[in-house]
Amino acid sequence: ALRKLLEHLWKHHGYRRMAWVSGPRRNQESQERETVFLEYLKENGLPVLPGLIHEGNFQRSSGRAAGRELAKTREAWDVVVAANDLMALGLQEILGTSAPITGYDNGLASRQAGLTTVDPQLALQVQTLLERPRESSSPTGVDGRLVIRRSCGCHPVAEPQHQAFLAADPFG
Repeated sequence: ALRKLLEHLWKHHGYRRMAWVSGPRRNQESQERETVFLEYLKENGLPVLPGLIHEGNFQRSSGRAAGRELAKTREAWDVVVAANDLMALGLQEILGTSAPITGYDNGLASRQAGLTTVDPQLALQVQTLLERPRESSSPTGVDGRLVIRRSCGCHPVAEPQHQAFLAADPFG
């Protein structure tokens, strides 16, 4: 689902210069998300700008720290993609809500802040795990879904192509 988010940022908004705030490098989820981010940029001929890749720790404070660094180079990036919502909210505290910022998790705070994010659909993943045969070791096959709100630069209520996303999100 992170690919869906990146596709939206590039194809809908035209954001080419994407900054990234990862989780801890030793965390498997963080590594997977960063790999998807970097692969997407390379596959689509978008620049990978090393000065715009920051390591966080999935905490709001690391989003603020990355935000302070990114504020110094505001003209170098179009959007900041954070590996989770807490860091994205920390970024918003420093960069403001007019800077395009996205997250990943779709937690309650992101809903209240109007954060564009990815909902990993954890409840559906758990349900799928519980319903499959015990001997199966394959992934659940449940993909996250893109939740479009204001923080990416969209005005979802005014843009009909986003109504399906809003309708699917009871907290949107």
